[in-house]
Amino acid sequence: MRTIVALTLLALPATAAAQPGMTPYYAQPPMAAPVAVEPKLRLELSLGAASPKGDWKDQLAADTSPALGLQLGFTVAPNVSVFGGFRYVNVKFQDTAIDGGAVPADLELSHRELQLGLRFMSPISPSAKFFVEGHVHSATIAASYQGQTDSESGLGLGGRGGVVFMVDRKIGLGAAVSYSSADIEIDQTESFADTWLGFDGFLSFWF
Repeated sequence: MRTIVALTLLALPATAAAQPGMTPYYAQPPMAAPVAVEPKLRLELSLGAASPKGDWKDQLAADTSPALGLQLGFTVAPNVSVFGGFRYVNVKFQDTAIDGGAVPADLELSHRELQLGLRFMSPISPSAKFFVEGHVHSATIAASYQGQTDSESGLGLGGRGGVVFMVDRKIGLGAAVSYSSADIEIDQTESFADTWLGFDGFLSFWF
């Protein structure tokens, strides 16, 4: 009797598979999760301070001045992006400046940069990234005095490095230090060392 029951149980799978309309069951492999596409485009807005160096400090006795920046970057390889940027410094002076005399009340000086550069960025923790970048830029010094304006431009180099803390996959807050320098010819007679050491905080968006 036991032998008959055992043979019957063994025959059941084969019998079920032979029935018309019945499809054998096979275990399906687990579905792979879709890979998230990393954002390629980055927009950065920065606000900080620029400390004068070079002839700004030696000749004009400029003081630490407010600065703002805008940068648009595009990822071209893992951890590497190219960018275009703009930086503006509203130049401030010490109480006694410009050859030891008082600064005229209606004199306004500014420094501007149009940048083209390359950035390398690498994670240092699950929520933080370190970056370093270098750029070439066109620097312009502009002056406004008693209703008249004038400007001079030149080419320069700069570098910047800092840390970004990701508050979201596409939003980051960061801080950076920068250095830029350009030689600008004034009236085609003398060279002016347009040099700044900068500190800034910024907000980045990835798209």
